[in-house]
Amino acid sequence: LLKPFSITPEKAAHTSMYLASSPDVVNISGGYFVKCAQRKSSAASYDEALQARFWALSLAQLGIAADAV
Repeated sequence: LLKPFSITPEKAAHTSMYLASSPDVVNISGGYFVKCAQRKSSAASYDEALQARFWALSLAQLGIAADAV
């Protein structure tokens, strides 16, 4: 069942290697890439209220006070 969604470690590393070594992306920072192409991330990733909630939950799980960061 998972076979169609599985890729080899080599293929999985391809985009990371491209981003680390290609002059084509030397001036790009903070982008989201899929198969060596820049893409727009999901709508949820732009939701600032969701980001704040996730940050607060992360701090709580780590036992870090919000005013300590």
